[in-house]
Amino acid sequence: VGVFFTLSGYLITDLLLGQWSEHGRLRLADFWLRRARRLLPALFVVLAVVTAWVTLVDRSQLASLRGAVGAAGAYVSNWYYIAHHGSYFALFAPPGPLDHLWSLAVEEQFYLLFPLVFVGVMALSRRRWKVVGGVFAALSALSYLAARLTASHEHSNSGDAYFATPTRASEILVGATLAFAMVAAPVRRFPA
Repeated sequence: VGVFFTLSGYLITDLLLGQWSEHGRLRLADFWLRRARRLLPALFVVLAVVTAWVTLVDRSQLASLRGAVGAAGAYVSNWYYIAHHGSYFALFAPPGPLDHLWSLAVEEQFYLLFPLVFVGVMALSRRRWKVVGGVFAALSALSYLAARLTASHEHSNSGDAYFATPTRASEILVGATLAFAMVAAPVRRFPA
């Protein structure tokens, strides 16, 4: 999952950098619409098939499935599992039919929030690519620290550190940082 998050952070940041380079701004509505067109149809098919399967074959899971379907449809499965005290170690037990969607929720939350952060950091840094990359590296380090502190807190559930968006953002932000480090022509994209 960590490698997938890092790769996603890199690819999305590279896409945003290209759009910024071409237009001098982000077309957020277009960006979000493309993500929705790519992911929502498949998600709805998965939810319909899983719901039908559980209803017809394994009704014992039906009660727990109701909340999980709603959380998956709203892309908040990770927070749903935290709220229901889902432990990371419980993942090694027989999985629920939608347990895997927590990582998709983290991805979608990244797709919704990161472009806004990107624009804000670009504006505050006067579009200097090294500064922006440094900001994302610092945010990644803070996220990693948050994960460590959350995992070591005596009242913390292991799911809090494993599933929470702020604690998983470090992996995504490493990818974003790498995208800034790999900008082939920073002077053209970001005049000093």
